[in-house]
Amino acid sequence: MASTHGASGFEEFFLGSNAYKIVQATDQPVITIRKGNIPKEIKKIVMPLDITVDTRQKVPITVELAKIFDAEIHVITVTSSKGKRINDRLAAYQRQAINYIDVKKVKNKAKSLYGDNMSDLIVIYADSVEADLVTIMKEQTHTVNIMGNLTHQILNRATTPVMCISAKEKHIVTGFSTFGG
Repeated sequence: MASTHGASGFEEFFLGSNAYKIVQATDQPVITIRKGNIPKEIKKIVMPLDITVDTRQKVPITVELAKIFDAEIHVITVTSSKGKRINDRLAAYQRQAINYIDVKKVKNKAKSLYGDNMSDLIVIYADSVEADLVTIMKEQTHTVNIMGNLTHQILNRATTPVMCISAKEKHIVTGFSTFGG
């Protein structure tokens, strides 16, 4: 776990705090906590899905965590596009995730969110359902030592603890069979 409280403003955007350095430097999942909001228990986990191939890699890890705490997973799709192809892909990803979660006998809810700012959609939804944790993939950019914009925005704005998970394999397109067995 790492606290994101520290440097502020423009400085944080450039990976100024120790929490961001830890998240960036490791391939292990890292939970960041803002302003000492440590959950006493984990009963609701928000798991946003987007159109990236890597987004589904968080599903088995989130499911195992939910099983440990008997938590409910909120599978949300987030997009700023009204395009049919993108929304069809998101719906397919969500169905696949829900099917996997159902097979593992974990409580879940599904919701699709649309808006201009995906990080705000995630953070506001997590707050509205009083989530105890948000699980996201750590986006990587091609620039050395700078996390992806969405990851950074969520870590900066979330009042709920956030678990950042690194992608293990970039080439996986479908299924969960190679993860978390």
